[in-house]
Amino acid sequence: MRNSAHTKRLASKLAQDSAQLNHDIALMSKYDGDLSPDSLVKYEGSIQESLGGLSSTLADIGFFLAQTEELAHDKKPPVIVPDFIGKTIEQAQVLIDSAQLENTRVIEKEKEEATGEVYRQYPPAGESIARSDEVQLFVYIGV
Repeated sequence: MRNSAHTKRLASKLAQDSAQLNHDIALMSKYDGDLSPDSLVKYEGSIQESLGGLSSTLADIGFFLAQTEELAHDKKPPVIVPDFIGKTIEQAQVLIDSAQLENTRVIEKEKEEATGEVYRQYPPAGESIARSDEVQLFVYIGV
């Protein structure tokens, strides 16, 4: 689901960057003979900016495709995130081990009446993720 949204954002950005570049080139071509040297420099600068934006978007797409290809070759199937809410860190560790999660982070927050239990998690329980995706567990600890 996250990959689909990211793909749509990148495609939209690529279309915008391409349209801007086409617009700048069309304007420069149309008025080429009528433009002053200063205006030519302005349009050339605008085209360079458009090319820079397009180049950056293409680099983002390349990076995204490389990550996607790496995940596609990962032989480990995705895992459903367990429900960690209300569990102690020790209980959560058992769930982490059984789900074979590879990247967990515990975020501790001080509180007077700490329970030592997970009060929040990300991603939420039930979401399908790669085993290497980070799972964050938020725990209240004593002051």
